[in-house]
Amino acid sequence: TLRGVNSSTTSGVVLFSTTTGTNGNDNNLIEFSDITDGAGTPANGIFASGSTGTIAQWNDNNTISNCNIFNYFLASGSWGINLSAGNQGWTMSNNSFYQTVSRAPTSNFGGIQCSSSTGTGNFTISGNFIGGTLPACGGTALTLTGSGVFLGMNIVTTSLTTTTISGNTVANVNQTTTNTGTAYTGITVTTGSFNINNNIIGSATVAGNITISYGSTTQNTFTAINSNAATPNQINIGGNTISGIMFLTTSTAGMSLRGIWLQSTANYNVTNNIIGGTLANSLTNNGGSNSVIGMLVGGTNTTITGNTVSNLSNTGTVSTSAVVNGINGGPTGIYNLSNNTISKLSNAAPSTGTSSSAAVNGLIVGGSGTLGNTIAQNTISELSSTATTGAVNINGIVLTSTSTTGANIIERNFIHSFSATSTGTVVMNGFNGTGVSNFTIRNNMIRLGVDASGNAVTGDYLINGITEVVGTHNYYHNSVYIGGTGVVGTLNNTFA
Repeated sequence: TLRGVNSSTTSGVVLFSTTTGTNGNDNNLIEFSDITDGAGTPANGIFASGSTGTIAQWNDNNTISNCNIFNYFLASGSWGINLSAGNQGWTMSNNSFYQTVSRAPTSNFGGIQCSSSTGTGNFTISGNFIGGTLPACGGTALTLTGSGVFLGMNIVTTSLTTTTISGNTVANVNQTTTNTGTAYTGITVTTGSFNINNNIIGSATVAGNITISYGSTTQNTFTAINSNAATPNQINIGGNTISGIMFLTTSTAGMSLRGIWLQSTANYNVTNNIIGGTLANSLTNNGGSNSVIGMLVGGTNTTITGNTVSNLSNTGTVSTSAVVNGINGGPTGIYNLSNNTISKLSNAAPSTGTSSSAAVNGLIVGGSGTLGNTIAQNTISELSSTATTGAVNINGIVLTSTSTTGANIIERNFIHSFSATSTGTVVMNGFNGTGVSNFTIRNNMIRLGVDASGNAVTGDYLINGITEVVGTHNYYHNSVYIGGTGVVGTLNNTFA
């Protein structure tokens, strides 16, 4: 058991420092230890800042494993493990980061930080637990108040090495904050190349396992996995589970809850992740002009395959601009989106937006690349608006690409079972082509006019199987069914 009270942000209970020798502080092992507070709380459990004069002087190949690192706290910034410049090849595995009492940070607070793009990287961060009041995210929730920002992991590395972040759990967190305009995350990566695999953010079985509450009038976000890494780096994100996250606010400003946010120009491969899963209202936002987005996607070349996005909901009823999206592909880049399952997205707000700003969108694809996008073999179902009044649009797939040279291919997708309850103007589109791009839509199956249970959608709604605006388009071998009986009203038409 190591106890310390060092309150310096550049030190800790354990310190790895610089060297005057040829080599840095290398090949050290810390394991099966409790690293914690004494009469007061230390700023960091473990802190490292090495020499960067030569690569040999970096602190290399140190291991921290099977430790409980807890009750570290400094209001102005605090971490369980905090690695600065001059550190490479560290392994941080099977550790637990937690607090036994409530904390009120005023700045960044979290489990693991690697904060420098100078002389850092090639880290292995695996099997760690961040959250709760006991080891392994156990006990009651890690409770945070004040104006600080919770970041489970904040990892910055060089662009020359690959860091692996796998099998970690960020869970059992409850934060009530007065912070304005800041992003909260489970895992954030910046610069460098990364493999981010098989992590759990939240809980697959407990709703609100991570709860973030705001009173701010400025837009805030919570993102489970956030990437800022830039071209030409490769980012692989696979097999992660993001579930049981609740976003609460009394503000009318825009508060956004995102499962995965790829906001840079790196090359991305995003496969077999579960966002939401089978837990009802798994990712939930309330009040304000809020949004819930399973994946918000950028990138130069982005492949998104085999993912499940389900049980996302906005329960706020006052906004006219709140949106719920399964996968939202941004305005730049080239996208390959295939074999994804998007289902059970719902929005209670009477949103007036259309196309990409509609109340509910299963999949949005932008992109301006010359090679075009491929959208294939996705299943999109059970998209619903629960607003009782107001204008509402629901789209299965929206293509907003502005590329006039690339051939966008939309094929073998299955889109079905939309529903709404509003007495206002409701528009449902299976496929909505709103850009000026070229596209070929072929061999898709679209079924609208009945819900997931086969019951007729009886509202007087405008329903389009396929709709487009301008451009050069080809339609081959699609099957479109618009069904349902007992529709009340005669103001709107339906079209295959």
